Amino acid sequence: MGSYIPSTRQERQEMLSAIGMSSTDELYAAVPESVRLKELNIPEGCTELEVREKITGMAGKNKVFSSIFRGAGAYNHYIPSIVKTVTSKEEFVTAYTPYQAEISQGVLQSIFEYQTEMCQLTGMDVSNASVYDGAVAAAHEAGAKVIMGVNPIALGLLKTPGEYGVDIAVGEGQPLGMPLGFGGPYLGFMTATSAMVRKLPGRIVGETKDANGKRCYVLTLQAREQHIRREKASSNICSNEALCAMTAAVYLAAMGPKGIRQAAVSSAAHAHYLASELCKIPGFSLVTDKPFFHEFVTTTPIPAKILEEDLAAEGILGGLPVEDGILWCCTELCTKEKIDKLIQVIKAVCQEVA
Repeated sequence: MGSYIPSTRQERQEMLSAIGMSSTDELYAAVPESVRLKELNIPEGCTELEVREKITGMAGKNKVFSSIFRGAGAYNHYIPSIVKTVTSKEEFVTAYTPYQAEISQGVLQSIFEYQTEMCQLTGMDVSNASVYDGAVAAAHEAGAKVIMGVNPIALGLLKTPGEYGVDIAVGEGQPLGMPLGFGGPYLGFMTATSAMVRKLPGRIVGETKDANGKRCYVLTLQAREQHIRREKASSNICSNEALCAMTAAVYLAAMGPKGIRQAAVSSAAHAHYLASELCKIPGFSLVTDKPFFHEFVTTTPIPAKILEEDLAAEGILGGLPVEDGILWCCTELCTKEKIDKLIQVIKAVCQEVA
């Protein structure tokens, strides 16, 4: 992330004079005249007011749902207000890779805390400073190692990967304080046993002491493409927007172990209540009898597309149509009242179609 500050006409002329040129056209003297663009076919610039009105009009086309029963990889969890309060501070919003540890102590500390919390959540020994998303983290050869892909909220209810004795735990960190936003930016987490630490791609922040004996933070074990020969680098996409990792860190700190467990228990309870109520409607049944956390697939007696449209008209985003039926999802935000309204609408739609 960054900003673009245009140079003035005088500044541009000073730069040209410094290299012995009088115009920008001279910079492209080596480019054949036949392939040069004479003008760009783009609209004229707009005032701030005009841009605001256009953007507001575009935003008005979005459908904002009061109830969401769809997951499939991105989940609508409650986010404590303190998360945005902390991460929206301007000194954090533009933060990226803290290459210079001496002047990046605040960002390094936030990453260190993120790593610590992810290790506590997964029961593993070490964590990197995140990767771009969960798919980037579940995409490497397993070999003889045991790798577990996990839902971080579910870890508030289930055994941790560490308790199962796995070597590497990966997953999508979006449920940890990141809102639904057209697919991102999200957060891929990767934790491992201490034996795997030198194989772990990406940044790892360590705690140490400075020359005065005060606590400080440094980038350690930097097996990155910027620092070593590329054939020995463990990753070429090892960094993530530090803001995503900080968001997860603030969320986990705000929720605490009890809060994460409560979110997990509520999500599972709501999902099982929804499943039982759906199965009371003729034509709806669970596709499998296997245990589930907060997502499940049911058959549907009516076309999923029709049901989806009728639910949307009531301000409800229904489950995701899939090959075998509909994939439903519940989080702690799917209260009993919202589930009961969903069931009521579905029953009405079924009667109309019948």
